[in-house]
Amino acid sequence: MARSTLSPRPRIEASFPSLPKCAISQMITPALGRLVFGMMILVFTSGLARAERVLLDWSEQTVNEPPAFLTAPAWKISLRGEAKTKIVDAKSDPANPLPDSPLALVVSEKGYVALSLQPFFEQDPSIKGWIELDLALPEKGLIGIALISSPPDSPAPQSDSTTLYTLHFRGDDTTLVIPGVGGGGGERFTLPPRLLPGEPQKVRIAWDFEADQPFITLRLNGEPLLRRSEPVVLKIDPTVQDTNINSLIIFVYSGYLGKIVVSE
Repeated sequence: MARSTLSPRPRIEASFPSLPKCAISQMITPALGRLVFGMMILVFTSGLARAERVLLDWSEQTVNEPPAFLTAPAWKISLRGEAKTKIVDAKSDPANPLPDSPLALVVSEKGYVALSLQPFFEQDPSIKGWIELDLALPEKGLIGIALISSPPDSPAPQSDSTTLYTLHFRGDDTTLVIPGVGGGGGERFTLPPRLLPGEPQKVRIAWDFEADQPFITLRLNGEPLLRRSEPVVLKIDPTVQDTNINSLIIFVYSGYLGKIVVSE
């Protein structure tokens, strides 16, 4: 966390030679209090801003060209079927609709693009963390996200794994939630609102394995997704002992996917 260093107390008394010291003190104390409080907030929010990192932002790809399907330690991109895909920016045709992502991947027509992510490849998996994605969907567009838990010391996290939930974000439709074995199984269900076609969406998936009953929460554009008018809380089967989400698979069937940011 960033350290805050306060400057020595200024000698404001010299500016008020005709005032008693008690009056000067009364004038200075509230001002310094507000200053210190403001600096504390600045330090705190600065720490929050740095408590994240960009996992993938397409910056090494070429605009108006299909993405290079390369493998990095924390992610792997693969093309399935005959998906039509390319990297777009604000001046492309089609144009990138995501204001917070200078570049985006767009996928249309047959097939899909699969991204296998290991956000915490070079560190211990976060038992309390989050991942955030920028996306936009055409009408009937679809981007799916599988949330996977694996033993922290597993040499192959995605093969030695338990699927907790799979989320389907659908253009001009609600979000479909499919519980996996690690989420207790059960019936799939939907979460409003309907995702308007072409509109930028910011999806944040947060998990907390430190809680007595581990859970996952979902936010859309800063607001919690609701179920029966209450913020949805996705429970995790207590028999899951891996205590993390250290692997995800994103399926882009049709739509735009911008940068992906994760917690530290």
